[in-house]
Amino acid sequence: MDKDQMYLGDHTVFKKTRYDTFMFLDPRDGVNFGIMLFGQWEEAVTRQFITAVKPGMTVLDLGAHSGYYSLLAGTRVGPSGSVHSFEPLPFHHKNFLKSVSVNGCHGRVHLHRVMLSNTRGEMEIRTRGEGGALYSCHRRDIIDPGSPERK
Repeated sequence: MDKDQMYLGDHTVFKKTRYDTFMFLDPRDGVNFGIMLFGQWEEAVTRQFITAVKPGMTVLDLGAHSGYYSLLAGTRVGPSGSVHSFEPLPFHHKNFLKSVSVNGCHGRVHLHRVMLSNTRGEMEIRTRGEGGALYSCHRRDIIDPGSPERK
């Protein structure tokens, strides 16, 4: 391991990214493993993203995963901005929240533990193993907005 990361045990690596954020990562997950190896994720997208995010903005991170973009945004929007991160997989929540705290983004980055979609209804997420990245979504019956179940 390099000097910018430390293995903490229990499948957790503490990593300083190329953009000076700190993350708790689980190397069993492919995205986490990539960030652990390279200190970043999607280099070209990251460059565009950090250029676009300004102090005072409200940023939405849909499918926040381990919080890579949420943390980048959280350190750039400043105290007058906010970040709303949406991630349904519990596998990512613990490390996400620890990363938010260690970066001083508590109260600015808000984790919403839900899945977003363009349709109303419920989906079930099934995960395989403990790596977080292997999952499938199964549609439940769509609930009609006027039905008694919605009330």
